[in-house]
Amino acid sequence: MTAPRVAGVGLTPFGEHSERTGRDMFAEAGLAAVDDAGVAPTDVEALYYGNFMGELAEHQGHQAPLMAEAVGLDVPAIRFEAACASSGAAVREAVRALRSGEADVVLVGGAERMTNIGTA
Repeated sequence: MTAPRVAGVGLTPFGEHSERTGRDMFAEAGLAAVDDAGVAPTDVEALYYGNFMGELAEHQGHQAPLMAEAVGLDVPAIRFEAACASSGAAVREAVRALRSGEADVVLVGGAERMTNIGTA
């Protein structure tokens, strides 16, 4: 068994993106991570996605399959919700899948779109 490793990373620029959806932002970052890793999207065997505010911010709770589709993946896609540790929970599960041999290449990440949520 090869130890799990981060082979590629991708992110959107930090800032307010009120005109964009979480799906758009994750697609940008996810595709950048796949490209940075030097793998084809068809090499990815699963998506592990952390998201806390999906229901409130975008009226969509189970976002992982939508994110997989946005990146061009036809793989199992699981959303993790653990408040501020949602993406951390996704990373933990991805590492478990890699260590167990369940998968060799996975995409793991998260997105939160908070600009349309009030503070009052």
